[in-house]
Amino acid sequence: MFSIFDIKKDIMKRIFQFVPLLFLLFLFACNGVTPTPDEPVDKQTNYFYSKYQNPIAIFPTYKYLGNENIVTAKARRDYYVWKDHHANKYILITVLQPNGSESFSKNIKWVDKETAIYSSGNIAAFNFLHIRPRGIIYKLDGDIPDCVIVAQEFYLDKNRKEAIYKTLIVPDKMCTEISEPVIEELNRVANMQ
Repeated sequence: MFSIFDIKKDIMKRIFQFVPLLFLLFLFACNGVTPTPDEPVDKQTNYFYSKYQNPIAIFPTYKYLGNENIVTAKARRDYYVWKDHHANKYILITVLQPNGSESFSKNIKWVDKETAIYSSGNIAAFNFLHIRPRGIIYKLDGDIPDCVIVAQEFYLDKNRKEAIYKTLIVPDKMCTEISEPVIEELNRVANMQ
């Protein structure tokens, strides 16, 4: 004759048989979506992970196109590009790391306020896209329009080992150079967590 104690004991035994299996399944699932340092873009969740700063969530309508890198005497530049094909907009994340030293020097001017049509703190907007990023986008997707609004936000980690430019490139069909809506949209479509 079974007692309530025996039934509870049997149920607990069965539960504990499944716990290790559930734990292993959880580990395999987590391993499948966690990017490695060599792969900072998680295509399933549309996140970008840097080495020294918080991840950046990319709006789901933007699809990852690819990346390119350029190494100069002073820095390594890694360019990561997403595109919203419906709106013909691009998100560009540029990661700079010092070349030949541990960290960037303190006297670098990171935000180009002279050619900006808007600037405040670490945010700036331009009516053009610089040659290097334009060339990267051209290589990955083709040419972008001549009239654009480029909203850009800059981040530097506390140890100055990595600089990130988060950029939204929007066609300016009428060449009006109105930057405020693009600046507001930047954090909605590429949000640092």
